Amino acid sequence: MAGVAKSVLEFLDMNMRTLARALLALAATAMAGQIAAGIHVEGVHFTGDTRLDGVDLKKCGSDLKSRIYEGPNWSDYLVGTVQTRCLVDKGYFKAVVKASSRQLRDKDYTHQFVVTFHIDSGPRYRLGNLTFKDNHAISDPEALRALFPIKDGSIWTVTR
Repeated sequence: MAGVAKSVLEFLDMNMRTLARALLALAATAMAGQIAAGIHVEGVHFTGDTRLDGVDLKKCGSDLKSRIYEGPNWSDYLVGTVQTRCLVDKGYFKAVVKASSRQLRDKDYTHQFVVTFHIDSGPRYRLGNLTFKDNHAISDPEALRALFPIKDGSIWTVTR
């Protein structure tokens, strides 16, 4: 029985030393900046339709660079953010955005990327004239129209 116990202890000791070596190697790699915990957008470029009325792509890019992203779909998230916050909400309702990225050297425990967004803005949409049919609650059409803060001809936005 003593021989079995000794074998078990030797086995555990050997595995603990292996685990300790692996942890030391992992720590050394992390200290060398080779392990990243998130994704940082170091640079943003726009191609395609880049001169759009009411759209500040420089601010849009700056906003994207201000946080750390995680997960396998970070690039899709960025495309959706550019599309909705920077284009759709400025009247480019049918804007199409595609992204390509290039990885840089890891820094500060994050993967560093430069992302290029290609924009096909499509037309800019405006609100037409609002009309009301079969309204029986408010008889004065001007009073009814005054209840809606958006003006005829305004740029179509999602947030208003």
